[in-house]
Amino acid sequence: MNQPRKEQLTITSYFKSQEEYLNLLEAAIAGSEIGYMICDAECNVVKINQAQIRITGQEAAYNLGRNMRDIEIEDGSPSATVKVASEKVPVKLEQTLVNGNSYLVYSYPFFDQEGELKYIISNLLDTTEINKTKQELENNNRKLSEQLLELQNQIQAQGKIIYQSDVMRQTLKLCDKVAIFDSNILIQGESGVGKERIAEYIYEKSRRNTKEFIKLNCAAIPEALLESELFGYEAGAFTGASKEGKKGLLDFADKGTLMLDEIGELSLSLQAKLLRFLQEGEFYRVGGRNPVTADVRIIAATNRDLKEMVDQKTFRADLYYRLNVIPIIIPPLRERKEDIPLLIGHFTNVFNEKHEHEKTWTIEALNQMMLGNYPGNVRELQNSVERILVLIEKDKIEKNDVSAILYGIHEDSHVDQNRGNLKEMVQEYEKKLLSQYFQEYKTEEAVAQALQSSQSTISRKRIKYGIDTQ
Repeated sequence: MNQPRKEQLTITSYFKSQEEYLNLLEAAIAGSEIGYMICDAECNVVKINQAQIRITGQEAAYNLGRNMRDIEIEDGSPSATVKVASEKVPVKLEQTLVNGNSYLVYSYPFFDQEGELKYIISNLLDTTEINKTKQELENNNRKLSEQLLELQNQIQAQGKIIYQSDVMRQTLKLCDKVAIFDSNILIQGESGVGKERIAEYIYEKSRRNTKEFIKLNCAAIPEALLESELFGYEAGAFTGASKEGKKGLLDFADKGTLMLDEIGELSLSLQAKLLRFLQEGEFYRVGGRNPVTADVRIIAATNRDLKEMVDQKTFRADLYYRLNVIPIIIPPLRERKEDIPLLIGHFTNVFNEKHEHEKTWTIEALNQMMLGNYPGNVRELQNSVERILVLIEKDKIEKNDVSAILYGIHEDSHVDQNRGNLKEMVQEYEKKLLSQYFQEYKTEEAVAQALQSSQSTISRKRIKYGIDTQ
């Protein structure tokens, strides 16, 4: 049985008249957040809505009644409408206004029943906020990448450079920036700040990190031997010289890096020879007549004020400027005290393992440690941590333990006004400290090594204070 055929419904069948239908379309376009612009086949603008005015920032009179070809020439930017009129296909363009706002234009052709182009309808979508959000995401991603890179650098530097302060973060950023170049570097900073660690960090980040990294302390070798150690010597150059001669550190560091620590201790004559190498890339071995070439990056380090030495004529100005291509100044520990807890934690782990301890610190003890000025910087802090861990028998280090070991002060004690002058008080503390160290390390050599002093100094003070080593 055939079912009755239902009448096909169209949207216009819901409205009483075509006028009501057109009024609804007009209201929909007018209230839309999407911009609308309608042009005839000749690109004349016949209608726009308020969203189009808001998005473009152009008053109605700027577009209505005008031809988009003229506006295209006026604006100096391509028109999607003109392109549709020419190609008869939909076109999508992104436009950027003078004020920085942007919008996406999607224009498409509308054909009559004969297939002729009748209108060109353009939709405008404001992309200003979208692009801002996109830019913010890109900026956040860039910052995140930088933070991840910095974290990676910290992990790679673990065990060598322990820090969390902004000033050290900036110092290491500078190291990262200059490490990949072969420019000479001058590392400056007080004794014990970690100049050697920074030099190692730069070397590891450099393109030469697969070649030799050689360190020479210019203050540790007598001047008479320093020249032959640095430049090498020819056979029979001096009494006692090897018959075959000997290569110098510059030879061994070829294509690699040479760190010259305590560069300020070089004599003026050696400064002149080093300058020649930096200028010419060649040097003469002791007793040699033929120049030797080497490709070596120099990282110099000093705790002295080389600029002041230049003024005093004890350091060559030309060598100073050759070395000081990239100056890196390591701040003292007193200017980055936020690094102290991390350093204490690191040293505690090291010495706990070394001495088979499991000692920890209270917050009050750490705060007490942060009060110190540490003129010997990280090296002094390291010694202080080991001293406390060795001399305090209990597993939890407290504030009073720090005061007693480092300053000879107990919380329950008061300053004795009759103890004597400063010199006598220092000597009293020094005697007590040395006595404690001899109880732990037994020999002068071991005590000297623990306190990073010379054996002769420790021996002299032991005799002075009558300390028994048995």
